[in-house]
Amino acid sequence: SPEDPLDVTHLSSERSFEYFEVGYSKFGLERYNITVELTASRRAGLHRYTFPPTENKAKVIIDLPHNLVVHHYGFTHRYHEGTIQSISANQVKGAARYSGGWNRGGVYTVYFCSQFNTNATEFTDWEGRYSYGYFGETNEFTNKADGATLTFNVIENPVIISRVGISFISADQACNSVESEIPDWDFEKTRHEAVKAWQTELGKIQVEGGTDELTTIFYNIVRSLIDIYKNDEYMPDGRSGLYNGVTQGGSNADMVVAETYLKKLGTDIIDWDLAYEALLKDAEIDPGSRGLLE
Repeated sequence: SPEDPLDVTHLSSERSFEYFEVGYSKFGLERYNITVELTASRRAGLHRYTFPPTENKAKVIIDLPHNLVVHHYGFTHRYHEGTIQSISANQVKGAARYSGGWNRGGVYTVYFCSQFNTNATEFTDWEGRYSYGYFGETNEFTNKADGATLTFNVIENPVIISRVGISFISADQACNSVESEIPDWDFEKTRHEAVKAWQTELGKIQVEGGTDELTTIFYNIVRSLIDIYKNDEYMPDGRSGLYNGVTQGGSNADMVVAETYLKKLGTDIIDWDLAYEALLKDAEIDPGSRGLLE
């Protein structure tokens, strides 16, 4: 029920818009009229939440059990236990233990540190939501908590900025990362430096060639991806043995097709209407268990 602090599923919201570029993402939570912006340094994230200016009590929820759930093929993440501590009115830190995922690995611990540019007026934590148990290992945390809610007064300033660090070593290490890499809470500066970091790394790549023969080979690869969509309903993410295998929403093929279009290769040969149809389906229609048993 909405009154149950352990059940945060009722708080979900559709996104009113989404925008992404290198080093930056922005989206709106339609239900609450909240705008969320994200950028990052090398080891820390910087969040900017813009609440409605008339909101008296704005809430930020830290939900440790929230993870990537895949209901087939054994790839789901599992949450085991967690802890959250309020260090001050504008800082919380803690840790959580998870297992599973794409590598189907063992239990591991992620430590975190979250700092805010303004003080919270209330802090509440809870325990008991969606734990998968401990599989017999010694419980690591004595002060258990599976989530926390921080309440802020945003009438005078509707913007809350949070810098968030994670570490496999310690919560203190996570705090050190946010304080050393984002010392001044400057969102636009951090965003700009993230773009520069990408440009530096990508600038190391030098592409040569581009002969007519290689160009023909390249756009014929794109044609084959589109043909796979035409016959198998989705473009491949990692096609093997003449089958698409596990197919997810959005695939590596999307980027290849998009870059080919932007570079105007095969303009008169590739069926771009069909290519766009394939891209749109990848982006908007969840394939579910498509391809798992094929």
